[in-house]
Amino acid sequence: MEDYRNNSRRDAKRSRRTIMDRKFSIKKTALFLIVLIILIVIGILTIYKLNTSAVSNDTKPVTIEVSTGDNYFTMAKKLKEKDLIKSEFFYKLFLKLHKPGKLVVGQYDVNKAMSVSEIVETIGNE
Repeated sequence: MEDYRNNSRRDAKRSRRTIMDRKFSIKKTALFLIVLIILIVIGILTIYKLNTSAVSNDTKPVTIEVSTGDNYFTMAKKLKEKDLIKSEFFYKLFLKLHKPGKLVVGQYDVNKAMSVSEIVETIGNE
């Protein structure tokens, strides 16, 4: 009978430890996932910022022509060909996120030291 009581006590202690271990494990996993999500968000924001920043420090003017029928998305190719943006994808993502005003037909002097935001502001009605 004594052995039965000792075994029951040991089983109860093990059970409590197992529950505590599980709670600790769940907390550890949750903390890990939160930190991982934060790092992923920071990484994505950093990549976005780098790809929408200026291509270089070159302030030599480059003339861009906005023709009738052009829109911000068709301008992506022209800007990339003249090496004024780093990525067409991130330029288009910027447009989707910021929803700039109407594109204005004309010729504009921009330069490689301008960010995507500055270029869009220059060629648009903002």
